[in-house]
Parts: sequence; structure tokens; C-alpha cells
Amino acid sequence: FNGKYFPSVENLIKIAEAFNVSTDWLHTGKIPDLDSIDKQKLEKIFVLDPSVIDIEKGESELEDFWPVVRAYDDFDTQLHFYCVHCRKWHHHGRGGKAQKHIPGRVTMGGHRSSHCDATNSPFNVSGYILDVTENIKFQDQEKKQQESKLLYCPTCHKYYSAAFNACNCGYINKKRKNKYPELSSVYQALAFASKKDTVAQKKSGNKIDSQSFSRKSNHIQLNEPATDCRVDRESR
Repeated sequence: FNGKYFPSVENLIKIAEAFNVSTDWLHTGKIPDLDSIDKQKLEKIFVLDPSVIDIEKGESELEDFWPVVRAYDDFDTQLHFYCVHCRKWHHHGRGGKAQKHIPGRVTMGGHRSSHCDATNSPFNVSGYILDVTENIKFQDQEKKQQESKLLYCPTCHKYYSAAFNACNCGYINKKRKNKYPELSSVYQALAFASKKDTVAQKKSGNKIDSQSFSRKSNHIQLNEPATDCRVDRESR
């Protein structure tokens, strides 16, 4: 890309194949939403997530699966789970003060919807299962694991996952040292297509609509603010 001419759809496919990137990433710069990726990739993210202690699957491969996370009882009104993506404690009802403390993931625990403020948190896909620890008070854990500020994306102005150290708009925080580099690498790699994916895109004729592109100065004009059209993996 020299900024003067916008390549044809056919050339975009060739560029994506040469650089081993997905055409979606090439034309939007965005990392795919986690609820749109295949289950194997999502499961790999959960396996690497330090918050997840187990994964429960449905009886059929076609059914969803849910990450299991460790929760702590305050022996009052709430169960608490620390999330590495928003770096906050998530709070869920325990069934009232009269509820007897029962460890595990069946009675007090079980499935909950995610309360994560990080927009690209994997827990927002289908929630998680709380596994209540036995006789460990939340108050003691809270002293050991204090909350931190949410990370704010300067590009799309949303909160993003601290564990991924990146936002699904394509922004990557290169200045911040990440505690979970392997998890971050797997997430950021979602922008890059395997050879199999690229070949499939080529055979399907690619779903990019050439009419959705228009040349304007040195930028790609989409249905959103223009972005620099130079191919630069590092900038993504």
C-alpha cells in the first residue's frame, strides 16, 4: 500500500495470504469478537486463563461449555470472584444471610452471568460457573488480592482486558508489562489467519464487498472513521 491507490478485492486476498493475516483484520484492523470465534480457540483461552480452574462441557460437542472459577463466601450476602480481565472482584448473591455455607459449584455456586466491564473479556461470552471454596472468607482474600483500575482504550474509548493487554478494536498496549504474556499472545493471534482459513476465504470468493470500500486520500473509507491503510503488523 503506498497510500495512492486502494487495491482490488482480489489483491486484498493475495495480500492477506502473503502476510498470513485474515482479510477481516486487513480491512478493519479489529480482532474478532470472542463470541464469534470457534469453540476450540475460545477453550484454549480459558485453559490459559489463571482465573479458570476447570471447564464444564455439555453432553454434545455442539453444546456450549462454561469456565469454572473459584469464588469466596463473605458469609453474609455475596459470593465473590476476582477477574484478571477487569482486575475487579465480581459479586454475586449467595442466597441470603440464612443460607448455609455449602462449598462447591452445585448449591451456592453454579452458573452466573458475567459482570465484567472489560468489553473483550471471554467471560462475557456465556458467563461462568462459581465453585465456592470451603471455609475461606472473602474478607481474607480481598486483603491479598486488591483491585486495580480498569484499562481504558485510547482508540475506541472502551475498557479492555488487562490479561490480554489489548482491545478488540486492534489497540495493543506496548508500554505496559503484562503478567500473562502467553494468554495475551493467543488472544492477539486471533487477528491472524491460518493457511487453512486463508484458503477457505479464497475458495469462498471472500465476503468482502468491494462496494464498501472507497478511496479517500491515504485512507480506507469504511462505515466508520478512516484508518491508515498501510500493512504494518506491529502497529496492530
